[in-house]
Amino acid sequence: MSTKSRADRHHCIFGVAAVVHAALLLASFSYALQAWGWPLRVWVGVATVWFFWPIIRALHAGRSRRTAYISMAASAALLALPMQAYYSFLAPQVLGPDELSSFSPYHVGAFTVGFVRGWAAAKERAGRDPIVLEGYGMGGNYTPGAPPFSKEAAEKYQLNVEPIARCGVTPYIIGHARGYNTAAVGEINRRRGPSVIKAAEQEEAARQQRVTEMKNAGNADAEKNAREGRLAYLIC
Repeated sequence: MSTKSRADRHHCIFGVAAVVHAALLLASFSYALQAWGWPLRVWVGVATVWFFWPIIRALHAGRSRRTAYISMAASAALLALPMQAYYSFLAPQVLGPDELSSFSPYHVGAFTVGFVRGWAAAKERAGRDPIVLEGYGMGGNYTPGAPPFSKEAAEKYQLNVEPIARCGVTPYIIGHARGYNTAAVGEINRRRGPSVIKAAEQEEAARQQRVTEMKNAGNADAEKNAREGRLAYLIC
C-alpha cells in the first residue's frame, strides 16, 4: 500500500471516528441528563473532547476535503440537540465557573477577557489598603472567587467590597470580578495569612450546611403532611 493510500485511509478513519463520537454522545445524552452526578460529568468531558475533531480534520483533510467537510457536517447534525443544552447550562455547571450561564464561544471569550483584565487591575492595586474585592448581585455583595466575609472580619483585616454591578451582569463583568477577586485572595493570603480565607470558607460552609438542613427538614415535613392528607403553605 502506497504512502498516499495509507494517509487517505487514516483520514477516512478520522472522519468515521468523529461521526461515531457524535452518535455516541447523542445516544447517551438522555441517560446522562437524567442520571446527573458523575455520568453527566463524564458526558460533558467526552463532549468537550469532540471539539478537537474540527481541528484534526482541518489539519488532516487528505486529498478530499469534501469528505472532511461531510464528516464534520454529519457530526454537527447529530450533536445539534445536545449541544444546545451543553452550551446553555450543562458545561458551566460541570466545568465551571458556576456563575457563567452559557458556554458559548461569545460568553467564554468575553469572560476570559474580563478575567484577564480583572486580574491585572487587582495586581496594579496590590499593596494598598484597604484590600478591595469586586462584587455584584442584589446588594452588590456577591464576590465570585472569594468567600463572603463577616462585617467583623472585614473591619479587622481592612477588606472592602466594591460593587461593580447589580443583578444585570454580562459575561465580561462576571469574568472581571472573578479575575480581580482571584488575585485579591492571593493578596489577602500574602498580607493577612491564609487563615483569614480559611476561616471565611469554613463559616460559609457552615451556613450552607444550615440551609441544607433546613431545606431537608422542610421537605420532610411537607412529605409527612402530604401522606396524612394535609396540604399547607408556610408564609415567611
